[in-house]
Amino acid sequence: PIDGILGPRTAAALREFHADPRMDWLGQNFLFDAWWCAEEGVPMNRLRWDTMKLHRVRAPWSAQHDLAFQASLYTRQPYWKDEAKDPDSIAKYAHNNEALWTYNGIDNCVQIELAQKHVAALEASGRLAYYEQMEAPVDDVLVELSRTGIRTNVSAMIEERDTMLAEAKALGKEIDEVAGRPLMGKAKAGAPNAVSNKKLIAYFYGADGLRLPEQYTTVKIGREKKKRVTVNIVAVKRLMERFPGLTPLQEVGRRVLRHRRMLKVASFLQPARLVGDRWFAMFKQDTVLGRLSSEATPKGDGANLQNTDRKLRRFFVPEKTL
Repeated sequence: PIDGILGPRTAAALREFHADPRMDWLGQNFLFDAWWCAEEGVPMNRLRWDTMKLHRVRAPWSAQHDLAFQASLYTRQPYWKDEAKDPDSIAKYAHNNEALWTYNGIDNCVQIELAQKHVAALEASGRLAYYEQMEAPVDDVLVELSRTGIRTNVSAMIEERDTMLAEAKALGKEIDEVAGRPLMGKAKAGAPNAVSNKKLIAYFYGADGLRLPEQYTTVKIGREKKKRVTVNIVAVKRLMERFPGLTPLQEVGRRVLRHRRMLKVASFLQPARLVGDRWFAMFKQDTVLGRLSSEATPKGDGANLQNTDRKLRRFFVPEKTL
């Protein structure tokens, strides 16, 4: 906490400075910083000028909006960003405040210079009003949403999870019975057992199985891309569509798909991810296109809520009607 690091008087002065209503904030992709400031009771209202978003509006065709890339285009600042990440250089930042302040000072000065140039360019092109009305207000809302969280009907969520796990357990037995051989893997401690990919590959493609044409997926190993035999969801669905009259494939495949869905949904419904009755996530805009995304908070609470299964949305409830 900053009170322990800076001392109560300095921390109070910092909060008072930040609370000045006349102040607009400038930064580079600063939702992370704003989140931590909010956690420490240091207000950062009016997150108006984000150089990343300014550049995205100025050059929406660009695939890069990071600070170093912008500086290389619009300033004369020599490249400096990787110095603090270099193992031979990073040690000095832990023991040399002057070096740390110099590095951060370059960041800040570059952001000020870039913001001035971006604003001028947007004004000249007629896009500044769009930025101020549509892009700038988003960050304040996202910080508030990230800090407030989403209220959750915990008891209903746990009940649904237990129901899904029970169904998955029953489906596992059916899969082995219909296939006439064990296809389920060994259960790990504290988790339900899943279908064994190795056993399912042997059943689908093996000489003593259904002898179906092998399906492949591409995986990246280091810098190389390699083809691997797969029984992922796409492969199972593709085979079922190709051989609709093959009863063992249809019966096993249908149950495998259902079993995988049950486990995936149940794994999402983890009470340990909640803080009280709230589900937290860090909501932010994608750095390239500006789309909304989410992930666990900087403290590790919550999870990505971006692709929540439609069946689970009913567990998110309004503030006043639980």
